[in-house]
Amino acid sequence: AVAGLVAMLGLRHTPLAPKIDEADGDNRRRTALIDALRQPAYRAALVANLADSWAAMGVRNTLVPLFVVESLHRGTVWVGVGFALVAATNAAVLMPAGKLVDDRGRRPVIVAGCVLSGTAMVALPLAPDLVGYLGAMLIFGLGSGSLDVAPAAVVGDVAGKRGGTVVAAFQMAGDGGWVSGPIVAGWVADASSFATAFWVTGGVLAGAAVLAARAADVR
Repeated sequence: AVAGLVAMLGLRHTPLAPKIDEADGDNRRRTALIDALRQPAYRAALVANLADSWAAMGVRNTLVPLFVVESLHRGTVWVGVGFALVAATNAAVLMPAGKLVDDRGRRPVIVAGCVLSGTAMVALPLAPDLVGYLGAMLIFGLGSGSLDVAPAAVVGDVAGKRGGTVVAAFQMAGDGGWVSGPIVAGWVADASSFATAFWVTGGVLAGAAVLAARAADVR
């Protein structure tokens, strides 16, 4: 409510986008979703966003707390410490990742983010102690921070001036990871083990990395 009130007062005389010149065909042309989906870089961004949401908002927020308590036999305070470490490293990497995305391209950062996040997921059950857990959370924060930047940059490149549907599909891909990650990984953990669920998540991120590596940079 406060944010909305500030926007209403501060932006009441400010257009959020330039007015469309009816004589300018480029401005009036919308970027169709089907055209965006024909671009491998955009498809890679969709899958990367799904995989990141699967791991970050799905598995991390649901399975990692259970893993800390049931497998590491640590108190819930260590869940908070691990999450704080993820948040701190995530925030620290955002600006450097943004600069790297602009200087070196989108593809390398997407691949690196997927590899880092996937490595963290795989490492969690391989080093089942407090040091291994905190190390994995640190690595995961670096990877997830990279994936907060690079796929969105691809979407901005593809969407252009009038690509609302293209952006919406990208957000929906992330929502798909939010929904499917906890359900699938939770089922795997119940049917097998925490380790298998984390490794499946690592596999999803590895698949996103391969798809991004095979796609030409959109710029």
